[in-house]
Order: sequence, then C-alpha cells, then structure tokens
Amino acid sequence: MGLINFIKSRFGGGGNDADAAATTATATAIAPATVTKAAAPAPRMDGNSNSNGNGGAYHGDEEAADESEAGKIFFGSQTGTARRLAHKLAASLKTRHGLAFEVHDLKDYEPENLNKESVALFILSTYEGADGWTPPESAAWFCQWSRESAQDERVGMLHLRDVKYAVFGCGNREYGADRFNAAARALDADLARLGGMRLLRRADGDESSGRMEEQFHEWADKLAKYLKPATAGGADEKLAVKGGGNKAVGKKVAIAATAEAEAEAEA
Repeated sequence: MGLINFIKSRFGGGGNDADAAATTATATAIAPATVTKAAAPAPRMDGNSNSNGNGGAYHGDEEAADESEAGKIFFGSQTGTARRLAHKLAASLKTRHGLAFEVHDLKDYEPENLNKESVALFILSTYEGADGWTPPESAAWFCQWSRESAQDERVGMLHLRDVKYAVFGCGNREYGADRFNAAARALDADLARLGGMRLLRRADGDESSGRMEEQFHEWADKLAKYLKPATAGGADEKLAVKGGGNKAVGKKVAIAATAEAEAEAEA
C-alpha cells in the first residue's frame, strides 16, 4: 500500500503527509546503496610513483639511474671476433672497475653524433677483400665518414676535441705488413686528425700469433687505468681540451696528434 500511496501523492492520487513520509522511507530502504569510490592518490612527481605492492615506492629505476654511462664501445666485425671482444670489454669494465659502457654495432650508429660522446672505444677488424684490405661491411660507412671528414678542412681539426678514444684492431699478419690491421690503423689516424684525444696507443691483435686474446686483455687492463680519471673528468689536460677552454692550446694538441697519427699510419 505504501507504494500505491506514493504514486498517488506524486500524481495527484491523494494520500497524506504521513503516508508520503512512510513511502519515502520504504523506497529508501529498498533502493540499492550507492558506493562512492575514494579518489586515487595523485601520482608523485619525484619519480617514485611506482609501488612495490606494500605501499612503498619502487626504487629499481633509481638504482638504474645512479649507474651513469661512462661511454660507448663500438665494434665492426666480419666473423664475430670484434663483436665478442666488445661485449667482453663491456663486461670486464663493469664488473672489475664499475664502469658502465654501452656496446654498439657501427652499422647502427650515426657518425655525425660522435662529437657528442665523451669516451668512444673501438674494436675493429680488417677484412681481406678482392681489391685488398677493407673494413668490415658493417663498419664501411662509419670508416668512410671518418676518412672523408678527416680530409675535409670544413670539418676541422677540433671536431672531436671533447672525445677521448682508443682503438683495438683484430688482424692477421699473414696478410702482409701493409694490410695488417689496416682498417684499425686508418680509423685511429682519422680520429686523431679530427682532434680526438687518444687515451692510449692503438693495440694490434694478431690472430696468426695465437695470442690475440692475451693481447686484447693486456690492452684492456691498460685502458682501464686511463678510463677512471677520464670518466671522472680528471684526465691529463692534453687529453681533455674542452670547447670552452683555450682553443689555441687545443689546436696545438690536435696538430701534434695528427702528426703522430700520420707517422703511425705510415709505419
């Protein structure tokens, strides 16, 4: 009856205030309850918006961010040796010296970005082609860029003035002295002509000697000693001529490096 009185009261069908009040109470009792969800907390803007499931912040990203990149390792490989050594070098620098390096295949890298790197390490093989020595196919474009840029006066001898670099070559003396690690020798000389600061002398691995792994480890151990002060910004002034520094001094260093590179290339 309460429902009938409610309809009557709303549509002119009679009833009194008491019936209407009772009807309202009844309707309220049978109406489904409306649940209001609490507003979700606004995401934090300090990088800790991820949760660990227990109400706490997830710090995995912070730990990764704390491990800053020390530089890049580039490889150009024909049979896989240079690629394997590049990854071995990255693992050694990380586990033994706490230095994080990214490994890149030269075929996937834009050469024009090289002057933005702080430290660039190269492991490059020499491929014996039908027309003589040549860099691996994967490194052909990068090596062409470095050669043309080194010979282009518009690029300049200070193009890589803020880049510290080192080169390890994977070669075979059985190809002859003039072809032994020719690609690595040429790249080393070109980077020096462009004003790059050599961390240590190029090392030429010799597959025919059966000691390439040993030669690589010797070079890597020496390299690590130079990398720590270089990545910390405390390297020798001659190895760290900055763009905002004395350009005259930088030019003298670049000229000296070019002369040394040319002498090595001719040796």
